[in-house]
Amino acid sequence: SHTGSSSATTHTDLLLRAQARGIKTETIHNASIMTALGSTGLQLYNFGQSISIPFYTDSWKPGSWYDRLEENLKFGMHTLVLLDIKVREQSEENFIK
Repeated sequence: SHTGSSSATTHTDLLLRAQARGIKTETIHNASIMTALGSTGLQLYNFGQSISIPFYTDSWKPGSWYDRLEENLKFGMHTLVLLDIKVREQSEENFIK
């Protein structure tokens, strides 16, 4: 049995070859979202800049993420989009920090 992570194309290739030979594998992801992305089969070097879309409020709706998304699309790159979520009630000042 092989235990490892699938964070790169080489790791994905090894995983597929092991499975084709009937070798049991197990993937243990690191804490990084980029490591988990490797298991999707997408080429990590085809990812452009990652973007974060913040939780909007009535008076705070930043759009700075849009330019990065547009740039990635222009160059045919994948985009990792991280979404901010509202976990607990916070003041608007804490969101901006």
